[in-house]
Order: sequence, then structure tokens, then C-alpha cells
Amino acid sequence: MKDEIIKIIENNVLGDLMPIRHYVPLYHSSSEIHGIGLFTPVDLNEGQIIGVSHVFYEGYWYMTTHGNYNHSENPNCKIVTKHNTNLLAAIKGIGRSEELTVDYSESGYLEQPEEDWIK
Repeated sequence: MKDEIIKIIENNVLGDLMPIRHYVPLYHSSSEIHGIGLFTPVDLNEGQIIGVSHVFYEGYWYMTTHGNYNHSENPNCKIVTKHNTNLLAAIKGIGRSEELTVDYSESGYLEQPEEDWIK
């Protein structure tokens, strides 16, 4: 299945309907921070847009699979909001297999860190 998806992306099989200009592979795995985290099998550069994490539509926020990141007081990503869409962006270089994290306290609509959370 993974190979089929990569072929679709590489060959732009979706054509003009959905041209693919940028793709960052991500996966979910056990996190040392909390539960399940978001990871990438490739190196990412500072400032790189990773993908859409949330979309606001008709009064509700909808989370994509890119929104399954954990909180850190020393994050490697931030949320950039454009119109009704939240994008996940790297704020420093991120190595392959490193967990993608965001400081929840910088976005008031995210669940806020509690005292017993891992810093």
C-alpha cells in the first residue's frame, strides 16, 4: 500500500485535479512524551511547511492526521494559521525519526499543558 501511494505521488496520477507540489511523509508511533506521536522518516529544514494539521469549517475545527502532534516546551514545530487552515511548520532542522512537537501554550485553542505533563 505504501509503495502504491508513493507511486501516485511521484507520478502525479491525480493530474490537474489535485496537483501535488510538496509532500512530507509522516507516520504515527509510540511517543516518549505521551501516547502516540507524529514522526517523519526524512530530514526536514527550518521553515519547511510539513502539512495541514487542522481546518476550521462551519464552526468546528477538524483535525487531520498531521494534527496528532504532542506538546513540548522545546518544540521543533509551530502552527501557522492561514485563513481557516492550520499548517504545521518546522522551526528548526528536524532529523529523521524525530518526534514532531508544538508548544500548545502558544495557541489558545489547543489543549493547554498541565502541571504533570512532560516538559
